[in-house]
Amino acid sequence: MQLPDRMSCHVETHGNGIHLIVSGRLDENTSGDFSLSVRSVLTGRPDVLVLDLTTVEFLSPEGTTAIVDAVLRAGESRTNVVSCPALRCGSGSTRSG
Repeated sequence: MQLPDRMSCHVETHGNGIHLIVSGRLDENTSGDFSLSVRSVLTGRPDVLVLDLTTVEFLSPEGTTAIVDAVLRAGESRTNVVSCPALRCGSGSTRSG
């Protein structure tokens, strides 16, 4: 059974912080849309970007790469990133910046 390719991003602004709520599948078919959403919210140079992945139903290697790219892109703009659930990278840090 093939699952539909769907993903949505909902953006909430809190002061100079952005809460990006990602839902559905984050895979090779949806990672481009996710990346566009991240680029869009980073144009405002928020202090903090919260990547809320609690309602992601499926995460492929391509989706994981898109998340890592988002964290790196945010770091370039000096935006701190918090993910939930927390992603463990390297020494267990969940922040970039």
